[in-house]
Amino acid sequence: MKALLAVLLALVAGLLLYNYVTRGELTLKPEFLLSDGERQVEALERQLAAAQRSFKSVAQTASVTATDLTHEVEAARRDVVRIEKELREKAASMKGRAKEKADTLQRAIEAFKRELE
Repeated sequence: MKALLAVLLALVAGLLLYNYVTRGELTLKPEFLLSDGERQVEALERQLAAAQRSFKSVAQTASVTATDLTHEVEAARRDVVRIEKELREKAASMKGRAKEKADTLQRAIEAFKRELE
């Protein structure tokens, strides 16, 4: 009985670790069980995170070197506008958990756009 419990705990820990590494989220629900809408929103979340990292990197570089990096900031802004447009198109047909995630992502996009201004 103890061995079975140990194996079960090891499997749960492995699944949590796998999901954290691949999706950046501690959850027991593997990615292949997500709906198409949830997968699409997660892809857009990853794209937004990349745009945010790029913007923060540019901002740090600009503050240290005092160079004009307007082009890079504008590229980040265009990425965010594209992500927001894709999200609006896809969110129209989403329901349930996917719609909730889309709404959360929309709020994150709006917050980041305020940061870009």
